[in-house]
Amino acid sequence: MPRRLADWKSTYIKYVEETEPPDLYKEWVAISVMAAALERKCYIKFGNLVFYPNMYVILVGPSGICRKNVAMTSGRKLLDNIDVKKAPESTTRVGLIGELEDSVASQQLMADGTTVPSHCSLTVYSPELTVFLGYGQAELLTDLTNWYDCDPNWRYKTQGRGLQIMTNVWVNILGATTPDLISSAMPRDTIGGGLASRIIFIYETHKGKTISLTKMPNEDVDLYDNILHDLQEINLMHGSYTYTDSFAKVFDEWYARSDSNRPTDDPRYFGYISRRATHIVKLCMIHSASQDDKMIIDDNTFNRSLDLLLRTEVRMFNTFRGTGYADESETTAMVMDTIKDRGAITYKELLYLFHHDAMKPRMDIILATLVEMGWCMRAFMNNGETIIYKYIYEDRTS
Repeated sequence: MPRRLADWKSTYIKYVEETEPPDLYKEWVAISVMAAALERKCYIKFGNLVFYPNMYVILVGPSGICRKNVAMTSGRKLLDNIDVKKAPESTTRVGLIGELEDSVASQQLMADGTTVPSHCSLTVYSPELTVFLGYGQAELLTDLTNWYDCDPNWRYKTQGRGLQIMTNVWVNILGATTPDLISSAMPRDTIGGGLASRIIFIYETHKGKTISLTKMPNEDVDLYDNILHDLQEINLMHGSYTYTDSFAKVFDEWYARSDSNRPTDDPRYFGYISRRATHIVKLCMIHSASQDDKMIIDDNTFNRSLDLLLRTEVRMFNTFRGTGYADESETTAMVMDTIKDRGAITYKELLYLFHHDAMKPRMDIILATLVEMGWCMRAFMNNGETIIYKYIYEDRTS
């Protein structure tokens, strides 16, 4: 059946426009939902390399403020009405492997005469990431890392059956967590590489808008029906994407300068930076599917994908500010957020706000470090006695 919409993502964002989550949350939920619909049936080849449109997307924001669950619920409603396999929100490693095995879709002969190989495609949709990942499940984190690249033959061991092989694994993730729980979900030794480098973290500190319950608009049923219809059409897509000369030109130009134009110098993100090209290729497939079913990526899909990634990276590198090997890492991140939000705050107020986390000697070390970094400045009120700290640093990526 023909598509009804000129662009699925743009229409979805219009559908959820009068809700409170930040715009980036809405946009990435749309990306993740489309990825879930595409499954492992779609791919693109560059030489011997094959890429699939699965993504690991995590919404990060303070509890109860950024409306993470509201953003995810709108997407979940659509996924519940198309034929995709979803994992339970809470499970064990063994349970998740079982879900992945049960998700197998047999080889299909399509209406156009092409064949879609059997595949194990599973979407994880978890509004509480720490509940899904649990605590201390190192093997599960390793499995998720391995599944990201969609190995055609994933090998694993079970106690009862020994070595097993699962064919054509494909896992897509949309989750949510808070800045203070990120260290629980992602242990420090996984940051900088491994699973964390494969995740796009959507970091926000405030909701996008305020809408009273009495001002909530009624659902546009016709718009929802059109969105669902086209998502079902996206779910029918299969086969190989191709790319145009215009895509090759802009991608090659970007890639040539990417090493000298990194979005951050924080070594904890070097693993992520090394995979930016992979993220962009995956986004290009998804953006192409958003527009039509021609399965072509060009300079337009590249520019849309790069633009989304750059807008996300403006705040993304704040995700692990409170996760480090220094004892003060988490408290320092909270102090920085407080000074930035206030613009200026007295030393006395800071001691009062953080007396549970940092007594005077520790607070002095944190503030001295921030001043030396040039992130804030130390000044005095007119009475010459009250010390204040003023936020002065401007993020180079904004």
